[in-house]
Formats: sequence, structure tokens, C-alpha cells
Amino acid sequence: MKASASSLQVQQAFTLIYLSPSEVFSKLKESRHLSWLVFLAIFAMCMLSNLVFFGAIDPEWVVNKQLAAAGDLSPSEREEMARIFRNFAEYSGVSGGIISMVMTLLGSVMLAAYYMIAANSADRKIEFNDWFLFTLFTQLPIVVKYLGFLVLFFLTPAYELELDLINYSSLNQLLLTLNSSEPLYQWAEYLDVFYLWQIALAAVGLKVWCQFSYSKSILLAAIPYLSIFIIWLLLI
Repeated sequence: MKASASSLQVQQAFTLIYLSPSEVFSKLKESRHLSWLVFLAIFAMCMLSNLVFFGAIDPEWVVNKQLAAAGDLSPSEREEMARIFRNFAEYSGVSGGIISMVMTLLGSVMLAAYYMIAANSADRKIEFNDWFLFTLFTQLPIVVKYLGFLVLFFLTPAYELELDLINYSSLNQLLLTLNSSEPLYQWAEYLDVFYLWQIALAAVGLKVWCQFSYSKSILLAAIPYLSIFIIWLLLI
């Protein structure tokens, strides 16, 4: 698709989304050509991070860490789990990157559908493709997160590395420091401060696209994230 005169250029879009997001969202509907470039940028950083991390460590170390996180196992269960983990350890980098991106893509599709429904309820007729692009741009803080991960990886001594280093910005690693045997561990590991940045970007975009009030924009942007983590917490 050819970019229109009022559309965003690639370098401009990837810079301003962090510095002046309202300017990006004001021109985003004319910039559909950026959809897959944004997705590829996120995918590239995700895959690079996984390949760098798992390519630099011993697969047997990965297996031992996974077994330790599995909790109490009988000898036969431990042997079977070790066999399964070893079969996948060599491909952890590629599989981890692909799984992360599939989840990001599915999450973006669902968020785009949610934003479209919310906008349509307020008589703002905006196409799904536009909301999908909107959602991808709100996910760009992930790129910064992966850059931070790579910096931490190269600065951390090998003997201090942990499999959950990628979650360095989670509630658990920043504040709670729960261990893997505690019920709230997974919940706290996935509750990430970068979600606040994503919510903020979505709120700015909703304000620009739908002329909602700031409070309504923030609420609508936060509802998907709050719903997931509140329901998850109630199920623990």
C-alpha cells in the first residue's frame, strides 16, 4: 500500500510513538502500510532476545532450572520431565520467540476487536484494520523491554542468570520476590510495569481517535488488562 502525503514515515513513527504519541495517533489511519513493519519490529526483538539468551547458555542448565521450577516430583516423574525438557531445550530460543509472538499477535487481534466495539458503542465507526494497527503501536513498549533485557543479559554474570530474567520488570521481580513454589508466583511474574506504558499509549490513542475524556480513555484502555489479572487472581 502506498503511503499518503499525510501518513507517517517509518523512522518518524517509531520515534514519535515514544516521544509524542498523540501526533502518531492523529496520523495513524493514513499509515496502514506500517502494520506489518511494526509487527516485524516486535517479532525481531522478541526472537533476537530469545536466540541470544538461549544460544549463550548450556541446554542442560536450562533443563536443571526447569526441573527445579517444577517442584516436588517422584524419581520417575523427574526422569520423565527431564527427558521431555531435554528434547525441547535445544530449540528453546526459536520456540520461545515464536510462542511469544503468537501470543502477542492473538492478544493484539483481541484488543483491536475490543477497541472497535468500544468505539462503535460511541458511534465512532472505525475499521478493524485501523484498530489492529492502533493496537500494534500500543504494544511497542515491548521493544524497549527487550532492549532492557538484552542489556541486563550482557551485564549479568553467567552464574547469576535465571530463566525468568525476561520478566525483570514484573511486579514479582521488582517488589514481591516470590519463589516459584508460591501460588501467586506466575501471576506476579506476568504482571509487568510495561503494561502501564501500553495502557497509557492506548488511552492517548482513544482520546485522539474517539474524543473520549481522559478518564474514560484511561478506563477503557485499562479494562482488558485489569480484567485478565483480576480474574486470574480470583482463580488462584
